[in-house]
Amino acid sequence: MTDKPPKDRPKDRPKDRKEPARTVFESSAPPAAGKAKPRKAAAGAATLVHSKPPKPAVTPSSFAALSSPGAKGRIEIGSVLNHIYEVTRFIGRGGMGEVYEGINVNTDERVAIKVILPHLAQDPNVQAMFRKEARTLTRLSHPALVQYRVLAVEPQLGVLYIGTEFIDGVGVDELLGELKPSDDELLALTKRLAEGLRVAHDLGAIHRDISPDNILLPGGKLETAVIIDFGIAKDLDSTQATIVGDGFAGKLGFVAPEQFGDFGREIGPWTDVYSLGLVMLSIAAGKPVNMGATLVEAVDRRRAGPDLTALSPELQPLFSHMLAADPKIRLRSMDELLAEIATLRAALRASPEPEEEIFAAPPPEPAPGVPADLSLAMDVPEGVQPPRKSPLPLIIGGGLALAAVAAGAVFMLSHPAKAPASAPDTTVAAQPEAAPVTPATTAPAPAAVA
Repeated sequence: MTDKPPKDRPKDRPKDRKEPARTVFESSAPPAAGKAKPRKAAAGAATLVHSKPPKPAVTPSSFAALSSPGAKGRIEIGSVLNHIYEVTRFIGRGGMGEVYEGINVNTDERVAIKVILPHLAQDPNVQAMFRKEARTLTRLSHPALVQYRVLAVEPQLGVLYIGTEFIDGVGVDELLGELKPSDDELLALTKRLAEGLRVAHDLGAIHRDISPDNILLPGGKLETAVIIDFGIAKDLDSTQATIVGDGFAGKLGFVAPEQFGDFGREIGPWTDVYSLGLVMLSIAAGKPVNMGATLVEAVDRRRAGPDLTALSPELQPLFSHMLAADPKIRLRSMDELLAEIATLRAALRASPEPEEEIFAAPPPEPAPGVPADLSLAMDVPEGVQPPRKSPLPLIIGGGLALAAVAAGAVFMLSHPAKAPASAPDTTVAAQPEAAPVTPATTAPAPAAVA
């Protein structure tokens, strides 16, 4: 489903091209070998009376065609399935089927067609899964979920197939190691996929096989992720086998413990929660999480719990809740998961980012001839001179000092010292001399300043 369109694919018909006649399909007689036999309607007819083929449905009786003597059990390029889907290109082959690109002959829509291998198509377990989920899957509608068009049996060719919208994208498994999401991006991806799975769970469909190869990224962008292959037909290889039967559907490296029979084999929304947690952990680690290569190892490692060191400390509590081995301890629904994601994202966005430590620059060396105390650093922009000190306080202080000296000199000149009196009344003569004693003793101070 991820290949580019084929070069030899029929060109899309222009929307605005007028055709003299349209092709309609007869339903009275079935076409042979899966080839539709068209008839032409009259040119210019206002109304074309035709019988449109009904949408194929899966019923117990329809599976009888899979084992009929004339059934081929396979399709070829050019085959038309149920008069609707023309096979245009082979894409790939897996352990359970072959994948083709096709086109809806009525709408020109590109589709992906997965044809189940004949021996598996006749397996009662596979048939039961088809009958159970055919109607449910065609009702799924969410941007993160592939749109199922049909799950049906082509009676003329004797094949069981699934038709979905064609997702032109690359699988997450091919980009592990290249994807390096931030914490918020990883949470946003988990949120998108959880919202899609919630829609499926509300309709009663459990995926059971959430894994990196079942998540496609159109344009290689995480925000466009789409989940494919809901628990019915899965590709398998020697290392990542999908097992179907006895209630088990999924890949060994990403299924939940209960899918191995642990914890009472209780399958539910919590099963997809676990697998989604392992996929997100693999994206964070840049490689698939090693959860065991055998059934015994897989069970033991799930009981022990996966290593969460690839996640930041802020995300580890959330994923420990998603990856609890016991379903009763694990997050039980996508609603619970989405609530925890919302709380965590809000906390991460509210927490202040750490401030960078700022170190002060050492003071510059004093300029030649400038006293050191005048060259102490001032943080000023380059090219801007620091403000100079005003000389006004010094001038005012000096002026006041000179005024005080002058006043003292005038006082001394206007009050000369008197000689001691010869009168016997020495007490009276000594008292007038007491007043000028202070100026006389302070008079030499101005001379010292001068």
